[in-house]
Amino acid sequence: MRVNEDNIKVLLILGSVLAAVGAVIDIINIARTHNPDVQSFIGPIIVIVITVLIFIMLGILHVRKAQIPFKGVVMVIFVVLEIFLSGATLFSLMGIGIIIEIVATTMLAMGE
Repeated sequence: MRVNEDNIKVLLILGSVLAAVGAVIDIINIARTHNPDVQSFIGPIIVIVITVLIFIMLGILHVRKAQIPFKGVVMVIFVVLEIFLSGATLFSLMGIGIIIEIVATTMLAMGE
């Protein structure tokens, strides 16, 4: 696969959607327990917030006053926050989405 901006954007969209769907599934599973802890919801909510920020950065969601640059440093910050704060396991839907985002961030950093 050639490293160009369109391929990077497709991988970021795919990884973000997978991570967000996995986060929603985790939130539903946590909420179904009898005594859910509030701290269990923090990781999936952070993944959903960062997914929204990535969609704003890519131009999928349009916001009037917010401009997030499409640069490697910004993506590294987003992905590192997702890795450390999500608490996702490696072979879950959210974990696979984050791995795809890591690959896209690496491709973006190589292209700069």
